[in-house]
Amino acid sequence: MWRALALGLISTALSAGTLNQIALAPLPQAAAGNAVARVEIAGRVRMFSFFGINGEMQPGNLLRHAAEFDADFGNWHALPPVPGEGRVGASAIGVNGKVYLMGGYTLNKDGDAQALADVWRYEPLRQQFERLPALPTPVFDSAVIGFKQRYLLVMSGRNAAGGVNEVQILDIIAEKWLPPAPFVGTPLYGHSAGAIDNLIVLCGGAKPTAAVVRTECYSGLINEKNVQDIRWKVLPAIDGAGRLFAGATGTRINGQHVVFAGGSLAWHQLNGTDHDARPVSAHDEVVAYNVALQRWERWGRLPISGLNYRGLLELNGGLVTLGGIERNLRVTQAVRRFEPPLVQN
Repeated sequence: MWRALALGLISTALSAGTLNQIALAPLPQAAAGNAVARVEIAGRVRMFSFFGINGEMQPGNLLRHAAEFDADFGNWHALPPVPGEGRVGASAIGVNGKVYLMGGYTLNKDGDAQALADVWRYEPLRQQFERLPALPTPVFDSAVIGFKQRYLLVMSGRNAAGGVNEVQILDIIAEKWLPPAPFVGTPLYGHSAGAIDNLIVLCGGAKPTAAVVRTECYSGLINEKNVQDIRWKVLPAIDGAGRLFAGATGTRINGQHVVFAGGSLAWHQLNGTDHDARPVSAHDEVVAYNVALQRWERWGRLPISGLNYRGLLELNGGLVTLGGIERNLRVTQAVRRFEPPLVQN
């Protein structure tokens, strides 16, 4: 297990060029801000997409949809809709062959966000949703990671009251929420995170009170004996890691990395435009924090990148984005897999 992190001078490994990116079978329905997760059952990988918003960013276009990708056959099929309301900005994570869904928001008739607190566990083999204890604090656009196949850490996010400056912790075995841990620095939404063992790397997002993308990144070291004890530190910056609504994950492909792809360096609304209705561009560079070597690495650029991702999933030695907003502010069904470069360790 990774137990210590030295934050001295961090070198940056550079790689150049365009990454190999291929299209997989598209989602059954176009969706942006959809919660995504991956599980492995009896050696078979399955990817999932839940919720999101389609087409014009109006309350009537919030989705309850659920879909599953079977990696053996390379196709998607629709699942029973998620109970409750359609939503966007929810979080999802796969643990022990099950998927956990939490939070998100609906839009009222005036277009204002209403945070939700419900939590669902999805059992793929039975295709059933089970309600778990609700989030103590309703939240959306948060980041979630798993720890020890037992705990889910829901980090920051926002609701109608503003930013949530805490890490909410769910014990999925006891099915109860523990007292929250403090979150580092400014409360954020739209940030991205991944973890390797007990080390979290979290980057980007924005303050609920300011339409500016944060460029800082943090590491969070979880105490092996006490999940509520997280030691946060600022990571030395690398241009392009701090972005809004990027896809991120921890992976052991070619080493130990937390990877960030897609999203935007500029603040934008749900539909991908700024306050003046001008479209913003997705950031195409993929960057990764090498946990073993304690350094940032520039992995290359994506031929096609997007906004409003809610995760990055691992599949067959590559990393996958699902849905989002692509060129010309189009909500897409596209599912794209890119291959990491061969990074020297």
